[in-house]
Amino acid sequence: MKQLYKIVLLIAFSISNAQNVDLSNLNSVADAEEFIKRDSTVFAFVDYIATTKDSLTYYQSQLQQRAKNENIKFLESKAIVAIKVNYIFFDGTKLSKKAIDSKRKEILSMHQKGSSSDDLVAQFTMDHNVKP
Repeated sequence: MKQLYKIVLLIAFSISNAQNVDLSNLNSVADAEEFIKRDSTVFAFVDYIATTKDSLTYYQSQLQQRAKNENIKFLESKAIVAIKVNYIFFDGTKLSKKAIDSKRKEILSMHQKGSSSDDLVAQFTMDHNVKP
């Protein structure tokens, strides 16, 4: 259930008067944030991009496009843990409390025997907005 995502941090500068900003002294997010506080004449921001392995190529091409118009410097990449939450919804207007309790016991038993939560959600939920 845990997935690793890459958080890509970069700083982008959009210069209104075609100024050339030197980014060589910026080596960390803290440096970039300090630069932004210090120089209010330049429009600058730190951008956080959460990517997955399958979307990395997309974001690389997007950054290449942005680099044509903006002065961009890649600062940091780090892995984070993302946790997916599954839930099973029982509609109390269609099931009695006794029926819900019975289904709950059945679901817990199936889960303890190794059924995945994705399979259990697909089989038992009454929430039709869920996309397991």
